[in-house]
Amino acid sequence: GEVRGSEVVNILEKLVQYLDGLMLEWTERCIYLHDPAAVGYLLYPQLFQLRRLGVRVGAEGEFQGHTWTDMRPRESVQTLRPNAWVASDVHEADLLMTMRRDFALLAVSHIKGDV
Repeated sequence: GEVRGSEVVNILEKLVQYLDGLMLEWTERCIYLHDPAAVGYLLYPQLFQLRRLGVRVGAEGEFQGHTWTDMRPRESVQTLRPNAWVASDVHEADLLMTMRRDFALLAVSHIKGDV
């Protein structure tokens, strides 16, 4: 069925609360945000630093299907030929705050009927 405006606002409100929680968690320990980071890069590429690296996909065992790369300095080991762009740094606080702001603005737009 069709999603009503109030349902969209509820979902966006939950996203904002989730991002608030992540910002608090981030100050305490490392968090992994693979999917939000991919979306974040598409929306806010200026917040990411990219490196060209050799990336492989595990073919067997517990790492089957997982991507990996060797990020040790090139002088110390034989590395893979670069074949992908990898985010090597992200301005985490700016990304989380920007996403939170934009979700909140989107929720307000839905309440007003602008979207």
